[in-house]
Amino acid sequence: MICLSLTAGTLAENLRAAARFAPVIDMVELRADFLLREQRTDLHRFPSALPAARDGNRLPAILTVRAGRDGGQWREGEGERRHLLLHGVRGGGYAWVDLEGWLRGSDAGLLEAAAAAGTTVIRSMHDFEGVPDDLAKHLDGAARPQEIPKAAVMPGGSADLLRFARALQGLAPRRRVVVAMGAVGFATRVLARRFGSMFTFCSPNDIDARVAAPGHVDPETMAGLYRYHSIDADTAVFGVIGNPVMHSQSPVYHNRRFAEDQLNAVYLPFAVDDVDAFFELADLIPVDGFSVTIPHKQAVMGHLVQSDASVLGAGACNTVVRRGGGDADGGWIGYNSDVEGFLTPLLDAASQAGWPDLRGRRATVIGAGGAARAVVYALLRRGVNVLLLNRTLDRAEALVRDLAGTDSGASGAVTCAVLEASAADVMRRYADVIVQTTSVGMVPDSEAEPIPFYRFSGHEIVYDIVYTPPVTRLLRRAADAGCTTIGGARMFAAQADAQYRLFSRLQLADRSPRQ
Repeated sequence: MICLSLTAGTLAENLRAAARFAPVIDMVELRADFLLREQRTDLHRFPSALPAARDGNRLPAILTVRAGRDGGQWREGEGERRHLLLHGVRGGGYAWVDLEGWLRGSDAGLLEAAAAAGTTVIRSMHDFEGVPDDLAKHLDGAARPQEIPKAAVMPGGSADLLRFARALQGLAPRRRVVVAMGAVGFATRVLARRFGSMFTFCSPNDIDARVAAPGHVDPETMAGLYRYHSIDADTAVFGVIGNPVMHSQSPVYHNRRFAEDQLNAVYLPFAVDDVDAFFELADLIPVDGFSVTIPHKQAVMGHLVQSDASVLGAGACNTVVRRGGGDADGGWIGYNSDVEGFLTPLLDAASQAGWPDLRGRRATVIGAGGAARAVVYALLRRGVNVLLLNRTLDRAEALVRDLAGTDSGASGAVTCAVLEASAADVMRRYADVIVQTTSVGMVPDSEAEPIPFYRFSGHEIVYDIVYTPPVTRLLRRAADAGCTTIGGARMFAAQADAQYRLFSRLQLADRSPRQ
């Protein structure tokens, strides 16, 4: 179920939000700690004013007055907070009331009122510092049998999220609510049922709306983009790993195509700072395949049992799928769709420029990360001579050595230099094509530029693989000078299409349901 957390200052505003999202939600949580003081008097009447849910029945509601120590907005006395909870519960309309675990032993009046009103107690704990050692204990036995245990924790990284997932394994069957907050834990919100949670929380997406907890998205995104209500035990899970990654447009692209093709699959962003931990997590969920972005395109290679020629040649991997069509014991296969994705729009631009092919052309490539490896590999195979610029010369030279050690079929040559203003002169000798492969200029630092010292002649093809924003500062300056420009959105679409073909063909076609 999708639960909409309501955080407006007035009951009327909260009711409008509930009505707006009623077609895609299943319940609401009234966060009364956000209410203005004068609004609290009518708290008990709120449930009866709620609109109908998707099933035609009135939306059920949770009453929550979250204390400040648990991340809430309540800044008044504890006695007044409990009085407000009692006032709401005695009205008899709330399906659930959220009571913190630390209240146990001093909440007899609240429990009696809840029992009399037919309101179920959710016994919650919150940890904004990480994943507590006693998480499993809280979820398995800390609440009374008639209560619903809830845990919301803030994983600090991939290792924490792995600990979270492990803690949930083997728990006795019962109703519970679990969530890992923040960007690292976002997948647990979409895959709530797979993690054994009764429901997931969302917040309105209005500009002035207050998000109830880190990691919330709006209900329409949860129900529409991620098709939350259709996720079941047989849903194939795909995603993109990176750091940062929440800006990625890959979930929009792949989830749209899964929906169009009516495939039982979902694609999620995974904020990953520890590749080893993620691969263990991928086996627990399980994940069937994933895209790889900055900075993990080389780190994932140590986990592959098989790689295609583009990975071996470029020394980087941007697509990983399970061998054996979803068999968790089959190992991982790596591909590099960046090579195809990069070349497709460049060859189109070269043709429009009247070039019969790229052979003999000269190109400057900025950066020496995983994407640069695919770009340099692709250019060399096409007979292009490359100037590789990077802030650290050693890394650029290491990339060249790695490529030289592979059977890449290269017919071009590479020269390395430091990315600094003095490189402008040598760049002019390698200026048929200029390719920017770093994250410089990407949102949120969209006004940054990697080569402010270079003056365009107007004859260059300038290619920036960044796609957020669609037109970077570098591309604007190049276009103003008369250059042909290629934005990262075109590369993204080409490489994402290649990835989608791998995901759908290898993992979803004729697959049998998991046992």
